[in-house]
Amino acid sequence: MTENAFTVQVTAPDLRVGDVIKWIDGRYYAVDSLPEPAYPQEYADPGTTVWVTELNEDMTRVTNSAKVLHSDEAVLNVLTPRPEN
Repeated sequence: MTENAFTVQVTAPDLRVGDVIKWIDGRYYAVDSLPEPAYPQEYADPGTTVWVTELNEDMTRVTNSAKVLHSDEAVLNVLTPRPEN
């Protein structure tokens, strides 16, 4: 990771495909799909779900690490600079 990288807080609806988020576990994930509302029957507190791929420390994708993350938080930490598209 670059030394001048930092995170900014972004609301889940403002996430973009390609954004890199720092999750609560300290790991970085690339956003692979736009966030969707979580199904209330699956989670006690409806939040947001998003498909992601885990990233290594050098920001390369970890093979076979695609997963769905669920967030009860309205704000997520996104690594900057953000992708242009």
